[in-house]
Amino acid sequence: MALADRAEKEDRLHDMLTSCLRRPCNVQNACLDLGADRYNMCSSFSETYGDTPYSFHKHQRLLCASGELLADGRPIKDIAGGYGFQKEDKFSKEFRKIFGCTPGQFRK
Repeated sequence: MALADRAEKEDRLHDMLTSCLRRPCNVQNACLDLGADRYNMCSSFSETYGDTPYSFHKHQRLLCASGELLADGRPIKDIAGGYGFQKEDKFSKEFRKIFGCTPGQFRK
């Protein structure tokens, strides 16, 4: 894949991942939509953005959820569900990996 084409596809994948933060993104389908091989696209994306597309997307969802935890009094499970985390314990586990505390501790 030509360097300019690769960069354009990376940018388009980045835009796709940041435009759908309310739910998990299917990276395989996103790569198919771009006409790119998933393995090569993930490798290229990781080189450019320092993370796999899946991890990047999950991290962005957690960052947005953290903002809502501070600004919104809704239950944590509702905020988690709003970002595609079906189980509060999975959300809490992933949140702790990024922020070093539970969502409840972060909120306080």
